[in-house]
Amino acid sequence: MIASVRPPFSGIASKASFGMALAASGVPVRNILEYSESLKGFDAVEFPVEILELKEASKLLAGAINGFQYLQIGSIIDREVACNLPYASESLYYEFAAYTENIVQLLDSIGIHAVTFDPGMNSVLTDPRTLASTLRMLKLIAPVLQRTGVVLLLPFSLPCRGKETPEQLTEFLRTSMIPNLKVRLDIHPHEISRERTLPDRLAGTLLLEVRSVLFRYDADSGNVLIPEHVKPWIESLYPLGFHGPFMAAPASSGAGRFLHEADEWSALIHTLRTETEGGQK
Repeated sequence: MIASVRPPFSGIASKASFGMALAASGVPVRNILEYSESLKGFDAVEFPVEILELKEASKLLAGAINGFQYLQIGSIIDREVACNLPYASESLYYEFAAYTENIVQLLDSIGIHAVTFDPGMNSVLTDPRTLASTLRMLKLIAPVLQRTGVVLLLPFSLPCRGKETPEQLTEFLRTSMIPNLKVRLDIHPHEISRERTLPDRLAGTLLLEVRSVLFRYDADSGNVLIPEHVKPWIESLYPLGFHGPFMAAPASSGAGRFLHEADEWSALIHTLRTETEGGQK
């Protein structure tokens, strides 16, 4: 048998999709119109769900669908609300399901097929009762996901800070038996030493369930993304047939900082796509 030849990393990176996560970065909805023009060089974008409330939403989303290879929506409800839902009454579960069904159907009609729900899975996995309640809620919205083909992404952060493990989330997904329930992997690269940036060890078989990757960092603290933060994840997901986006999610309180970080991310992408194996362009 002839072994398959692995392409050079620049070839892998050239086929990968990169973008900016406006929702995860906390970009105010009012700034999206201003920023959208500057993001056209990317392959992917994550908008907050509040974008649907803009009067310019139809035009903006139509342009995004045509201009980006991947368009996903951030948490379908506020993260704080989502984290408290498992402790709510049964009636609120059904209210959540009805609201989610309407949003998912609207997104499907627009042509958007990936949306996030963030109940804080890293914490949820450590409490069996909360986990069971979360599964109960997700099963209520499984039918609309099945009908529309919309994928619901559950964010999961690495490195793990508590007793949760990627294996627990993998088991949860399999137990749920909801095919359209997948993972948005939130990497915090500045919390992982370079020698420990080994995706197979950090994420294990959870990599098979990943449909979107975010690199999250505190831009206000001067943190920046470098090739060593990004390359291992691209290399590990490539042989698994991963076709989702790799997105930067810089946290910043400054209005103009996001566009600066977008420029820096764009420059890094260019480096990844043009460097040879020896590190020369």
